[in-house]
Amino acid sequence: MSDDFTREEIAIFAPYVTNIDKPIYALKNLPEEVVAVLFAYYSRSQESLRRNLLKLIQARDVDLEARLSAEARARIIDEYLRRRGPHDQPLRALEHLYYTFDIVLDYGAYRDIQRHRMATQTRQSLSTRYGYSVPDDLVAYGLGEAFRTCMVQAADAYNRIAEEYPLEAQYVLPLAYRIRVLFTWNLRELFHFIQLRSAKQGHFSYRRIAQQVYAEIERVHPALARYIRVDQADYQLGRL
Repeated sequence: MSDDFTREEIAIFAPYVTNIDKPIYALKNLPEEVVAVLFAYYSRSQESLRRNLLKLIQARDVDLEARLSAEARARIIDEYLRRRGPHDQPLRALEHLYYTFDIVLDYGAYRDIQRHRMATQTRQSLSTRYGYSVPDDLVAYGLGEAFRTCMVQAADAYNRIAEEYPLEAQYVLPLAYRIRVLFTWNLRELFHFIQLRSAKQGHFSYRRIAQQVYAEIERVHPALARYIRVDQADYQLGRL
């Protein structure tokens, strides 16, 4: 069904769509957080995206060129997410908002995080370039020096093999060696990833990654981050 808009209504939303009357069109000139809110409106509506955009602008009296105020964002996001129960999955409209992280992490943690398939992962080759992670407990129990000796021996083997077989040489490096990876997640997947991987029973290595990812989302989008379930505590032998 086509929409019937007045000239005044068209003037309001026209700057933010590629056309005003064709069945296929795209959004433009909208901040990401406005798009996420708009899709949340759309998911609960029986009307077109154009009509929902118009209603969003009119109901909140927002100046989209100046972006939504912090108060308006918080009010709309709260209305969308506050009813989520302890076993409810995050709502699907969050999939329209993406974040990309450049992360250096040990290969053992990467092999766990790699299993989150709702993401785009672009990894570099595993090498000795970024060093390795030393577990605090090994140092506390006096095994730090022995651990470092093993890492040096592995690096020597890697360097010798890599001269002729750089790809195959990766296989001699222990999981403590670090790798650099670009992760692009949508926000719905991040709700799941952070809650699961920051949990008490998780390995300390990927728990720290989940906590740091949460901290970055909180820094740029605090109104959204406040609804992510994250365990920020530090546990001794948390997996037991």
